[in-house]
Amino acid sequence: MKAPFDAVVEENTAWLYRFVRNRVGCRETAEDIVQEVWLRAFRVYDSYVEDGRIRHWLSRIARNLICNAATRSPQMPWLSLDDPAEDDDPLYTYLSDGMSPEEDVLRQELIGEVLAAVAKLPEAQRQVVTFRYLNGLSVEETAAVMGIPKGTVKSKAHYAIDEIRKQLGLDADTGKTKKRKGVSTMECKEMYKYLFMYAMGKLPDETRAAVAEHLKECKVCADIVTALEKLIPTMVFAEEGEMSHYGIDFFNLNLSYVGVRTPVPDYAERNRQLEEWNGRIPDDQCWFECGHNDLVTTIGTFDNEGNEIDYPVYKTVEKNCRHKAVSMKKVSPDMWLHDCALSTDSPDVWWGITKEDHVYHGSTFNYFGGHVKSALYVAIPANAKNIRIKRGNGVIDCGTFKFAYVDRYVAEDEQIALDFTYTLD
Repeated sequence: MKAPFDAVVEENTAWLYRFVRNRVGCRETAEDIVQEVWLRAFRVYDSYVEDGRIRHWLSRIARNLICNAATRSPQMPWLSLDDPAEDDDPLYTYLSDGMSPEEDVLRQELIGEVLAAVAKLPEAQRQVVTFRYLNGLSVEETAAVMGIPKGTVKSKAHYAIDEIRKQLGLDADTGKTKKRKGVSTMECKEMYKYLFMYAMGKLPDETRAAVAEHLKECKVCADIVTALEKLIPTMVFAEEGEMSHYGIDFFNLNLSYVGVRTPVPDYAERNRQLEEWNGRIPDDQCWFECGHNDLVTTIGTFDNEGNEIDYPVYKTVEKNCRHKAVSMKKVSPDMWLHDCALSTDSPDVWWGITKEDHVYHGSTFNYFGGHVKSALYVAIPANAKNIRIKRGNGVIDCGTFKFAYVDRYVAEDEQIALDFTYTLD
């Protein structure tokens, strides 16, 4: 049974403040964001379907607001995964309970590595880390529970954090991610949502600058952008006033970019309403909606001009998550919604990538449910050879990746499918 809203607020406000506070560097900003989270949650609480993951829902709202705040104020400091918090508690953002509900897909690999590192610590250090970071106790509380001085708690925490950093490939002296063939997996997963819009040249200046800095150190993301910059000009969409759809899958990363363009005849009136409503769409109205399998997590949605849209999950139906736009900056006459999503499944499950006798087989399809110009692209390694398209149009060589693709109009009752094989050197 769904709890009364005031009970949800009472039970989760302290947790929500910690969740936000450890992602922004300003106490006043954190307090403002928490208030806005509760305001937005209240507006749509009647439509929220209780599934035992209330913090998952709240943290998604909070993350969107944090991103919006960062865009509006480029001077707002960010707390990275390996930086110390205000009270010199490094790794708090890895380990606090407030981090994990929303970040199941994005954080599960990192959290597993952290917990494995914690398990290898000496017993006393492991206890300090458990009390301080997993259970969220203060230094004083940890000292009282363990029966040791506060200074000992701080000392053991310090040495434990250094050891964890070493095991995670972080520099123990600077706390910065060591240079590798790129940067940390977590940083990449946080950047993925911006890469398509970056390749389109559509991001706001502040966000674009942050992505550019990441690309200087990360070959994985740089290769994605290089390929997208070559692929995008080859993509042919429907005429204006017609629906268009694309799907681009990087199966080795469980990463997808999906876009849908929809004609909006009354866009001028909707923009007038957005201005009147300060960019927020009333709860009883559904302007833009989409759905996907619950094995996929949408991590970002953008409009024609690269503005991020607040597009949270508002209900689930038979393993299907429904998203509805709740706030946006602008509606265009041919409105694009560009999504970035991550899948929790392995490539052989989600994209049908299998290997048999040194030959890789790939298969994917989409059923749109309406008349649309649809295209599917699957990234395969740049060194792929003997590529054969069984169903589809062909292959586009984009340097760092090749893309098997299919591109055509489909009717309401048709599906579009792509089947291909290739070998590797």
